[in-house]
Amino acid sequence: MVVAYQDIIRQIETLSFKALPALETRYYDGWLIRYANGYTKRANSVNPVYASHEDTDLKISRCEAFYTRKKLPTIFKMTDNIYPQELDAILESKQYQKASETGVYTLPLERRGSLAADVNIKSKLTDQWLTTFIKMNHIDEEKHKTLKQMFNLIPTRCGFLRLMDGNTVVGVALGVIDKNWMGIFDVAVHQDHRGKGHGRTIMDALLNWGMTQQADTAYLQLQCDNAVAKNLYMSLGFTEQYRYWYRVKDFT
Repeated sequence: MVVAYQDIIRQIETLSFKALPALETRYYDGWLIRYANGYTKRANSVNPVYASHEDTDLKISRCEAFYTRKKLPTIFKMTDNIYPQELDAILESKQYQKASETGVYTLPLERRGSLAADVNIKSKLTDQWLTTFIKMNHIDEEKHKTLKQMFNLIPTRCGFLRLMDGNTVVGVALGVIDKNWMGIFDVAVHQDHRGKGHGRTIMDALLNWGMTQQADTAYLQLQCDNAVAKNLYMSLGFTEQYRYWYRVKDFT
C-alpha cells in the first residue's frame, strides 16, 4: 500500500514525539508546545501538526509568551504538513529565522549478517552509557539531568548501543521501537576513531537489533549539511521521505 506524503509526515512526527519525550507538553488547538529545559530544538518547540481553528496571530503570541517565561527562544518545528498551511510565511513575516533544515529517511529492514562481537546493546539506560554519550556529543553539564530524565521517559522499548575497541567505547547510538517502527538517534563515533567504518558497524547492529524487536522499518533524522553521515545512510539504502526545519525567534 502506498502511504500518502502527508500521512507519512504525520506518522513519523508522532513517532518522534514519543521517542524523544519532552518534560512538559501542552496541547493547544492542534499545536503541541514542548519544553525540556532547552535541550534540543525538537523538545523545545511548537509543533503545528494537527488541525487548528483559533486565530493564528493570537496563538503565536501565546506561544511566544510561554517560551519567554521559560527564558527560551520561541521555536516552531515546520514540515509540509502544518496547520495552517501558510504558517511558515506568517512566521517569516514576523522575523522568525529559518534554521537547521533536516531530512527524514526510512529503510525497510532486512538481515545484515551476524551481530558484531564488539557491539553491546542494553534495553535499560545505564549511567555508563549516558556518561559516554554525553562526552561524545559534547553536551553541556547543565543539561545532563534533563537528558537523563528524557531518556527515562521514553515509553517504548529502547536499545542503548555501545561499540567497543577492547576496553574503550568508540561509538554509541540509540534505537527506539514503536510498534513496527524503529527510530535511530544520536549515532556518535569518538573523534579519535572516525574513518574506520565504525559508523557502518553501529548501523548494521542497530538494524539487526530492530528486526529482533519485530520492527520492519527504520527511520532517522539528519541535518542536510551533514554530508558524511548522508553518504553512509544512503549507502545502507535509506531514502529521504520529507524534510523539516525550524523557525526561530529569540525571546529578547
